[in-house]
Amino acid sequence: MTVVSTSPDVLYVSWQQPTTRQWFVIGQLSQSGGIFRFVYTRGASKAYNTGFRPLVSFPDFYQVYQQPTLFANFHNRLLPTSRPDYADFLSWLAVSSETATDHPLVLLDRTNGTRQTDAVELFRRPSIQADGSLETCFFIRGLRYRSNEVQALIDKLSPGTQFLMALDIQNPQDSEAVLLRTADDIVVPGYLPRHLVPLTSQLLRTYPAQVKVVVEKINPAPAPVQLRLLCRLQANDVPTDLPALRDTMYDELIRP
Repeated sequence: MTVVSTSPDVLYVSWQQPTTRQWFVIGQLSQSGGIFRFVYTRGASKAYNTGFRPLVSFPDFYQVYQQPTLFANFHNRLLPTSRPDYADFLSWLAVSSETATDHPLVLLDRTNGTRQTDAVELFRRPSIQADGSLETCFFIRGLRYRSNEVQALIDKLSPGTQFLMALDIQNPQDSEAVLLRTADDIVVPGYLPRHLVPLTSQLLRTYPAQVKVVVEKINPAPAPVQLRLLCRLQANDVPTDLPALRDTMYDELIRP
Protein backbone atom coordinates (compact mmCIF):
# COMPACT_ATOMS: atom_id res chain seq x y z
CA MET A 1 0.00 0.00 0.00
CA THR A 2 1.24 3.46 -0.85
CA VAL A 3 1.36 5.58 2.31
CA VAL A 4 1.55 9.35 2.23
CA SER A 5 4.23 10.60 4.61
CA THR A 6 4.08 14.31 3.82
CA SER A 7 1.24 16.72 4.45
CA PRO A 8 -0.21 19.78 2.78
CA ASP A 9 0.49 22.71 5.07
CA VAL A 10 -2.09 24.89 3.33
CA LEU A 11 -5.62 24.02 2.28
CA TYR A 12 -8.19 26.24 0.60
CA VAL A 13 -11.87 26.37 1.46
CA SER A 14 -14.39 26.60 -1.37
CA TRP A 15 -18.11 27.37 -1.36
CA GLN A 16 -20.71 26.62 -4.03
CA GLN A 17 -23.43 29.14 -4.80
CA PRO A 18 -26.67 27.11 -4.53
CA THR A 19 -28.46 28.62 -7.53
CA THR A 20 -25.73 29.13 -10.12
CA ARG A 21 -23.60 26.28 -8.68
CA GLN A 22 -20.51 28.43 -9.22
CA TRP A 23 -17.59 27.67 -6.90
CA PHE A 24 -15.64 30.35 -5.02
CA VAL A 25 -12.40 30.01 -3.05
CA ILE A 26 -13.43 31.74 0.19
CA GLY A 27 -10.72 30.89 2.73
CA GLN A 28 -7.32 29.48 3.56
CA LEU A 29 -6.65 26.97 6.35
CA SER A 30 -3.05 26.24 7.33
CA GLN A 31 -1.00 24.42 9.95
CA SER A 32 2.50 25.51 10.96
CA GLY A 33 4.54 25.03 14.11
CA GLY A 34 1.61 23.53 15.98
CA ILE A 35 -0.69 26.46 15.17
CA PHE A 36 -3.77 26.30 12.96
CA ARG A 37 -4.66 29.46 11.06
CA PHE A 38 -7.71 30.53 9.05
CA VAL A 39 -8.14 33.64 6.92
CA TYR A 40 -10.64 34.63 4.26
CA THR A 41 -9.48 35.06 0.68
CA ARG A 42 -10.44 37.52 -2.03
CA GLY A 43 -12.85 34.95 -3.40
CA ALA A 44 -15.00 35.51 -0.30
CA SER A 45 -15.71 39.11 -1.34
CA LYS A 46 -16.76 37.90 -4.79
CA ALA A 47 -18.92 35.19 -3.25
CA TYR A 48 -20.50 37.76 -0.91
CA ASN A 49 -22.06 39.44 -3.94
CA THR A 50 -23.81 36.16 -4.76
CA GLY A 51 -25.15 35.44 -1.26
CA PHE A 52 -22.22 34.07 0.74
CA ARG A 53 -21.97 35.19 4.36
CA PRO A 54 -19.12 34.65 6.86
CA LEU A 55 -18.90 31.20 8.39
CA VAL A 56 -20.36 31.10 11.91
CA SER A 57 -17.01 30.30 13.53
CA PHE A 58 -15.27 33.08 11.58
CA PRO A 59 -17.60 36.11 11.64
CA ASP A 60 -15.05 38.78 10.61
CA PHE A 61 -13.87 38.74 6.99
CA TYR A 62 -10.64 40.55 7.90
CA GLN A 63 -9.54 38.81 11.09
CA VAL A 64 -6.74 36.25 11.28
CA TYR A 65 -7.96 33.28 13.33
CA GLN A 66 -5.34 31.17 15.12
CA GLN A 67 -5.34 28.44 17.76
CA PRO A 68 -3.28 25.36 18.77
CA THR A 69 -5.98 22.84 17.78
CA LEU A 70 -7.90 22.32 14.57
CA PHE A 71 -10.96 24.57 14.44
CA ALA A 72 -14.10 22.69 15.48
CA ASN A 73 -16.01 23.32 12.27
CA PHE A 74 -13.21 21.63 10.30
CA HIS A 75 -12.50 18.95 12.90
CA ASN A 76 -16.15 17.91 12.66
CA ARG A 77 -15.54 17.00 9.02
CA LEU A 78 -13.13 14.23 10.02
CA LEU A 79 -14.11 10.66 10.81
CA PRO A 80 -13.91 10.15 14.61
CA THR A 81 -10.92 8.07 15.67
CA SER A 82 -13.27 6.06 17.90
CA ARG A 83 -15.03 4.58 14.89
CA PRO A 84 -14.31 0.84 14.50
CA ASP A 85 -13.57 1.36 10.80
CA TYR A 86 -11.07 4.19 11.39
CA ALA A 87 -8.03 2.02 10.54
CA ASP A 88 -9.75 0.99 7.29
CA PHE A 89 -10.50 4.65 6.61
CA LEU A 90 -6.80 5.56 6.83
CA SER A 91 -5.95 2.64 4.57
CA TRP A 92 -8.48 3.80 1.96
CA LEU A 93 -6.91 7.25 2.02
CA ALA A 94 -3.36 5.80 1.89
CA VAL A 95 -2.39 7.84 4.96
CA SER A 96 -0.39 6.56 7.93
CA SER A 97 -1.78 6.85 11.47
CA GLU A 98 1.18 9.03 12.47
CA THR A 99 0.51 11.49 9.64
CA ALA A 100 -3.21 11.53 10.43
CA THR A 101 -2.50 12.40 14.06
CA ASP A 102 0.14 15.05 13.45
CA HIS A 103 -1.26 16.51 10.24
CA PRO A 104 -5.07 16.29 10.12
CA LEU A 105 -5.08 18.58 7.09
CA VAL A 106 -3.96 15.54 5.09
CA LEU A 107 -7.30 13.88 5.82
CA LEU A 108 -9.24 17.01 4.92
CA ASP A 109 -7.29 17.20 1.68
CA ARG A 110 -7.98 13.59 0.69
CA THR A 111 -11.69 13.64 1.60
CA ASN A 112 -12.20 17.32 0.71
CA GLY A 113 -13.99 17.62 4.05
CA THR A 114 -17.34 17.22 2.33
CA ARG A 115 -20.63 16.99 4.23
CA GLN A 116 -24.18 16.60 2.98
CA THR A 117 -25.31 19.51 5.13
CA ASP A 118 -23.41 22.27 3.31
CA ALA A 119 -21.68 23.25 0.08
CA VAL A 120 -18.16 23.65 1.48
CA GLU A 121 -15.08 21.71 0.39
CA LEU A 122 -11.39 21.84 1.26
CA PHE A 123 -8.51 21.09 -1.07
CA ARG A 124 -4.81 21.55 -1.64
CA ARG A 125 -4.01 23.86 -4.51
CA PRO A 126 -1.70 22.20 -7.07
CA SER A 127 1.72 23.83 -7.10
CA ILE A 128 4.50 23.77 -9.66
CA GLN A 129 7.86 22.45 -8.46
CA ALA A 130 11.20 24.00 -9.39
CA ASP A 131 11.64 21.48 -12.22
CA GLY A 132 8.24 22.36 -13.72
CA SER A 133 6.50 19.23 -12.47
CA LEU A 134 3.11 18.95 -10.80
CA GLU A 135 1.69 16.04 -8.82
CA THR A 136 -1.41 15.69 -6.65
CA CYS A 137 -3.76 12.90 -5.54
CA PHE A 138 -7.55 12.87 -5.57
CA PHE A 139 -10.56 10.58 -5.47
CA ILE A 140 -12.56 10.40 -8.69
CA ARG A 141 -15.91 12.19 -8.55
CA GLY A 142 -19.19 10.86 -9.90
CA LEU A 143 -18.57 7.14 -9.46
CA ARG A 144 -21.76 6.87 -7.40
CA TYR A 145 -23.74 7.68 -10.55
CA ARG A 146 -22.19 4.88 -12.59
CA SER A 147 -23.83 1.48 -13.04
CA ASN A 148 -23.02 -1.50 -10.83
CA GLU A 149 -21.28 -3.07 -13.81
CA VAL A 150 -18.94 -0.09 -14.20
CA GLN A 151 -18.25 -0.03 -10.47
CA ALA A 152 -17.37 -3.73 -10.63
CA LEU A 153 -14.92 -3.05 -13.47
CA ILE A 154 -13.17 -0.49 -11.26
CA ASP A 155 -12.02 -3.32 -8.98
CA LYS A 156 -10.24 -4.92 -11.94
CA LEU A 157 -8.03 -1.91 -12.62
CA SER A 158 -4.42 -1.90 -11.46
CA PRO A 159 -2.29 0.81 -9.86
CA GLY A 160 -0.51 2.63 -12.66
CA THR A 161 -3.39 2.30 -15.12
CA GLN A 162 -3.63 5.54 -17.06
CA PHE A 163 -6.89 7.35 -17.66
CA LEU A 164 -7.49 9.59 -20.63
CA MET A 165 -9.09 12.97 -20.02
CA ALA A 166 -11.70 14.77 -22.09
CA LEU A 167 -13.31 18.20 -21.80
CA ASP A 168 -16.99 17.38 -21.30
CA ILE A 169 -18.27 20.62 -22.87
CA GLN A 170 -21.71 19.17 -23.66
CA ASN A 171 -22.35 18.22 -20.04
CA PRO A 172 -25.65 19.97 -19.18
CA GLN A 173 -24.74 20.08 -15.48
CA ASP A 174 -21.19 21.41 -15.85
CA SER A 175 -19.78 22.35 -19.26
CA GLU A 176 -16.32 22.80 -17.70
CA ALA A 177 -16.14 19.24 -16.35
CA VAL A 178 -13.17 16.99 -17.19
CA LEU A 179 -14.22 13.39 -17.87
CA LEU A 180 -11.96 10.40 -17.18
CA ARG A 181 -12.01 7.15 -19.15
CA THR A 182 -9.79 4.13 -19.81
CA ALA A 183 -7.84 3.98 -23.04
CA ASP A 184 -10.09 1.23 -24.40
CA ASP A 185 -13.27 3.17 -23.51
CA ILE A 186 -14.54 0.25 -21.41
CA VAL A 187 -14.59 2.18 -18.15
CA VAL A 188 -15.76 5.77 -17.71
CA PRO A 189 -15.55 6.09 -13.92
CA GLY A 190 -16.24 9.77 -13.48
CA TYR A 191 -14.65 13.20 -13.29
CA LEU A 192 -11.81 15.25 -11.91
CA PRO A 193 -12.63 17.17 -8.71
CA ARG A 194 -13.76 20.70 -9.50
CA HIS A 195 -10.74 22.40 -7.94
CA LEU A 196 -8.39 20.66 -10.42
CA VAL A 197 -10.42 21.63 -13.49
CA PRO A 198 -9.15 25.17 -14.29
CA LEU A 199 -5.48 24.22 -14.41
CA THR A 200 -6.04 20.81 -16.01
CA SER A 201 -8.31 22.26 -18.72
CA GLN A 202 -5.65 24.79 -19.67
CA LEU A 203 -3.00 22.07 -19.82
CA LEU A 204 -5.21 19.83 -21.96
CA ARG A 205 -5.86 22.63 -24.41
CA THR A 206 -2.26 23.77 -24.76
CA TYR A 207 0.05 20.97 -23.53
CA PRO A 208 -2.01 17.75 -23.72
CA ALA A 209 0.99 15.42 -23.91
CA GLN A 210 2.40 16.76 -20.65
CA VAL A 211 -0.46 15.87 -18.30
CA LYS A 212 -1.88 12.50 -17.28
CA VAL A 213 -3.94 10.75 -14.61
CA VAL A 214 -2.97 7.32 -13.27
CA VAL A 215 -4.59 4.98 -10.76
CA GLU A 216 -2.90 5.19 -7.37
CA LYS A 217 -5.05 2.81 -5.31
CA ILE A 218 -8.30 0.83 -5.64
CA ASN A 219 -10.45 0.34 -2.54
CA PRO A 220 -13.01 -2.47 -3.00
CA ALA A 221 -16.22 -2.59 -0.97
CA PRO A 222 -16.93 -1.97 1.86
CA ALA A 223 -15.06 1.27 1.11
CA PRO A 224 -17.60 4.06 0.44
CA VAL A 225 -18.09 4.70 -3.25
CA GLN A 226 -16.57 8.18 -2.97
CA LEU A 227 -13.35 6.58 -1.68
CA ARG A 228 -13.16 3.71 -4.16
CA LEU A 229 -10.66 5.07 -6.66
CA LEU A 230 -7.64 7.13 -5.63
CA CYS A 231 -5.77 8.66 -8.57
CA ARG A 232 -2.75 10.85 -9.18
CA LEU A 233 -2.60 13.81 -11.54
CA GLN A 234 0.87 14.35 -12.98
CA ALA A 235 2.28 16.95 -15.33
CA ASN A 236 5.74 17.90 -16.61
CA ASP A 237 7.24 21.14 -17.92
CA VAL A 238 4.26 23.14 -16.72
CA PRO A 239 4.53 26.86 -17.60
CA THR A 240 4.34 29.09 -14.55
CA ASP A 241 2.37 31.79 -16.38
CA LEU A 242 -0.86 29.83 -16.88
CA PRO A 243 -3.92 31.94 -15.92
CA ALA A 244 -5.13 29.28 -13.49
CA LEU A 245 -1.96 29.78 -11.45
CA ARG A 246 -2.64 33.52 -11.12
CA ASP A 247 -6.24 33.39 -9.87
CA THR A 248 -6.62 36.20 -7.33
CA MET A 249 -9.43 34.36 -5.48
CA TYR A 250 -6.64 32.56 -3.57
CA ASP A 251 -5.08 35.78 -2.23
CA GLU A 252 -5.69 36.70 1.40
CA LEU A 253 -8.47 39.22 1.92
CA ILE A 254 -6.99 42.46 3.22
CA ARG A 255 -8.98 45.04 5.16
CA PRO A 256 -9.63 48.05 2.87
